[in-house]
Amino acid sequence: MWKIALLTLYNNNYWNKLQNYAVQEIIKKYVRNWEITTIRNNGKVTIKILLITWINYLFKEYKNTWIINTILQIIKKSLNILICTIKGNCSKWEKILFQEKQLSNRTNSFNKFNKHIKSSDFIEDVYRPNRKNLEWFDYYIVGSYQVRHPRSIHLMPLFTLWYIKDNNKKIAFSASFAIDHLPKWNSKGIKDISKFKAISVRETKWKEIIEEYTDRKDVQVLLDPTMLLPVESRDKISICPSQFKELWFENNKYIFCYFLWSITEKAKHEIERIAKEQNNKIIYIMDINDPFYTCWPSEFVWLIRNAYLVCTDSFHWSVFSLLYNKPFLVFNRVDPWQKEWEKNSMNSRLVTLLEKFQIKNRYFNWKIDNKLLMPDYPQFKNILNQEKIKADKFLKQAFDE
Repeated sequence: MWKIALLTLYNNNYWNKLQNYAVQEIIKKYVRNWEITTIRNNGKVTIKILLITWINYLFKEYKNTWIINTILQIIKKSLNILICTIKGNCSKWEKILFQEKQLSNRTNSFNKFNKHIKSSDFIEDVYRPNRKNLEWFDYYIVGSYQVRHPRSIHLMPLFTLWYIKDNNKKIAFSASFAIDHLPKWNSKGIKDISKFKAISVRETKWKEIIEEYTDRKDVQVLLDPTMLLPVESRDKISICPSQFKELWFENNKYIFCYFLWSITEKAKHEIERIAKEQNNKIIYIMDINDPFYTCWPSEFVWLIRNAYLVCTDSFHWSVFSLLYNKPFLVFNRVDPWQKEWEKNSMNSRLVTLLEKFQIKNRYFNWKIDNKLLMPDYPQFKNILNQEKIKADKFLKQAFDE
């Protein structure tokens, strides 16, 4: 039986989990006697993770790291309560406690989805990979969710596979870089990637960059794995959210809003106008105060699949709207913390998607008319089938001994 390691960001992110599942299901077709294992890792760079890593380094002899996590949580909650008490703001205290409960419920919900993913019984350090944990696999697949982001390459050597000597075992499957340029300090990470047996990326710009910095001329540009997954594999994990049993939705009609960052007041008013006219509720799933905030990925898929309209600034949920033939609108991302070039890079992925499938009219232009409330994607299926053939050829060659 072949042992395959899948290395991707491992965190509570809707798209990361769904991509993880998609890659796992797709690879089954190419390896008969297989066992694919997702390598659990600290996939998000946060102060908490850096602190835990530092503590683990100082106290290696303590195997029960949950004790450290518990202590950190107690300290964090105590500080929040202390700050609110000092300010004498009881309402803020209650709000923090509510939000922490929502976050906890959401984490528990995400854990339900892990039953669909076979994962390792160890947690790998993304900063200092342990070769002994990983060197015995037959193949290593890296992809897809932003594992090739320049910051990830710099901070997370786990995804460069430099510690695996046999380059014929390494495959990059639809790896995403997320931005459209390479920082000068990051050329080493690209050279490590260039040693892979097979390389595919999601962005045309990064095919050009890799080929510019290396001698490789065989880099492929493939679609996101969730778009390559057979519809039956996606539908079988779709589950109606429990919130529908508790909340009243007339005819179950709702507008599904997923915004990574804020939207303008003008855009929000236009969404509310359409909701009122069409007798729809509005679900803001990224709003911690929304009752649907705690949904897990299977419920998320159901919400997209059954929405009256999808409004988003996300490439990923535009993709799912296309897959389920749902009317959707793409909004410019409003992120006050991003630099302008990075903001444009993230928005450019959406522009590329709309251009590729010839649906540029889906960009929100301050007015939602009746035409936009109907799905109209005549070229989507034909283009998607062509891309699936391309991905099939790549994977067959990648696993060819």
